[in-house]
Amino acid sequence: MKLGSKHDYKIIYEDRKGYLYVHISGPESFQAAVNFWMELENKLKTKNTAKIMVVDEVTGELDIMKHYEISTIVAEKFMEIKIAFIDPKKNTFELNKFGGEVVNSQGGFARVFRSETEGLEWLLNENSS
Repeated sequence: MKLGSKHDYKIIYEDRKGYLYVHISGPESFQAAVNFWMELENKLKTKNTAKIMVVDEVTGELDIMKHYEISTIVAEKFMEIKIAFIDPKKNTFELNKFGGEVVNSQGGFARVFRSETEGLEWLLNENSS
């Protein structure tokens, strides 16, 4: 387990069988989100995995345009990576689901789930789309 510390999110990375597990928490901000995805891109350069699970427990929310901007960055940076994004929060799930749709429409491979169990099943299924 390794803690990240370059920005406002608290980040925990864990190498798990078949994927990289990432847990984020802390206050939400556009810049913190962009920094997180850029740090994750750099982290993946040292890993031998094409699958990640991101568990989002940040507090607060961004507007839909900020979600779109972040999702465009994710699609560009993670084109070859399968992303299960877990958002258990009722107030932000639909916005993150929209973000996942943006990623996919731009050539990425992401899906948003409410639970880690659902996300893991999809992430590790070789036939999932």
